[in-house]
Amino acid sequence: MKFTLSILALLAIAFLVGCSAKDTSNDIGKAELTELSKKYSGTYVFSRKFESEIKQRERERKDAIKKLKGRDLGGGLYAVDTKPVDEKFPQTLSNGKQYYLRSNYRGKVVIPEEVSLKIKNYIGEKAYKHCSIVIEEFYIDDNEQLQVISLSLMFYVGYTKFGLFGDEGRGFSLSRKDVKTLPGNNKIYIEDLEKR
Repeated sequence: MKFTLSILALLAIAFLVGCSAKDTSNDIGKAELTELSKKYSGTYVFSRKFESEIKQRERERKDAIKKLKGRDLGGGLYAVDTKPVDEKFPQTLSNGKQYYLRSNYRGKVVIPEEVSLKIKNYIGEKAYKHCSIVIEEFYIDDNEQLQVISLSLMFYVGYTKFGLFGDEGRGFSLSRKDVKTLPGNNKIYIEDLEKR
């Protein structure tokens, strides 16, 4: 019994010391990444016209879905058949192409080379190496090429979180590596940049 209490006391001390410890790894890199994030993180729009069309159509779809009566699944959850909304408000652009949102496309999305190049030219090679890009809205043209309408660009920084962590298979540890998104909420219109 004394042995068990001793082990628990040591674990408690290690936990408290770990919680008060400060992660000092690579502070210079974090500060620089934070500055890059404030300057370049956010939404990049490649077609203002199509972005506006999508916002309008998605607003119409959302309002129409709210009016549908769903099947009660219990616990405040409802299943709604969106087929009538899809028929009345199809996700189609003025060019006749279906648009896709990140949330409703199940295939693999690869960032086109010309998009990567435009982003790299705007933010610089150094920032480009440390950012994460997620395509938000796009359509497929007649040549089966993905045409980006908008994307999100973010910067992440790694840090060490201290505490008592673990699971059955791995055991326990007093720290773990994690990442967090750095702040930045810019809206950049690529069309405007190209006109300069």
